[in-house]
Amino acid sequence: MDLWEKHKEELRQALEIIDNPLVDKFKWVEKEIKKSKNQENKYIYWEILLNFFLRISRDLLILKLGNDLELIHPFLKDSLAKISRKYSLDKILDFYNRALESKLMWSQNVNSKIVLENLLII
Repeated sequence: MDLWEKHKEELRQALEIIDNPLVDKFKWVEKEIKKSKNQENKYIYWEILLNFFLRISRDLLILKLGNDLELIHPFLKDSLAKISRKYSLDKILDFYNRALESKLMWSQNVNSKIVLENLLII
């Protein structure tokens, strides 16, 4: 799998986890914590992961507002649309704000598990 395909698959997984039940989200967080321990640079790994959620939340907002021409990830449009229909504008905006807050928390060395769990409570 080339780098672009790997990146798209990781984005799909991040988007999918948003729509999962809370118990599955927490299991996914545990898996990501374990996976990050095997990374050469944990800081970059978490930065990329949090950026995924920030960009996904932005795309969800764009779709909720009815403008699919400005999507960062047009290849995820169908999945994004499904999730954006499921949640209110306020919930999606809250998720976007938590994604921004998560990046700040991570930069302040808050525990990775807490950062990710806080983000995924949508």
